[in-house]
Amino acid sequence: MARSLGRSSADVTSKRHGEHRLIDGEPIARDGQSRPTVGSYRFHTIWSVAAPLQAVWDVIFDAERWPEWWRGVEQVRALDHGRGELKIGSRTEQVWRSRLPYSVRFETVTDRVEPLRLIEGRAEGDLRGTGVWRFDAASDGTTVSYDWHVETTSRRLNKLAPLARPVFRWNHDWVMRQGGKGLAERAAVTDR
Repeated sequence: MARSLGRSSADVTSKRHGEHRLIDGEPIARDGQSRPTVGSYRFHTIWSVAAPLQAVWDVIFDAERWPEWWRGVEQVRALDHGRGELKIGSRTEQVWRSRLPYSVRFETVTDRVEPLRLIEGRAEGDLRGTGVWRFDAASDGTTVSYDWHVETTSRRLNKLAPLARPVFRWNHDWVMRQGGKGLAERAAVTDR
């Protein structure tokens, strides 16, 4: 079992289900500002998955199927490309729901794809920001890291942010744990 990094209190699940480490919730400053905005967050998640790089890449790359294996993802719909045809400029509409009584909806645009290495994009909607997936082969499978620098655009959520930040971090951690578990299970099946 791996140890958590940074300030996160995230538990780490077994290798069989996808190890999960989260470094999260640090407020980030918007460009040109010395202080972060109220609803801004920086999350860094690491999953260690006991499956080959190609299998893990294939599962993450096919975002429209995330709702099948990632608890918390309600919908990922391709807006201008076919399923599994992710490329630079591809857009999706995503709806996520977690333990808290609200859903977030946003569109993503893929800005960069380096096969088996990296997927980078940006989001606009209830959440606005950037996300970067990184993939590395490891001796015992694949290491996936995800950096999500995002801010909430909802006035209601931004008003709650100063008090609810720990709850929002916990909520994000829960969603990412579900993703790590689901990815490990799905990639193991895909690899057969």
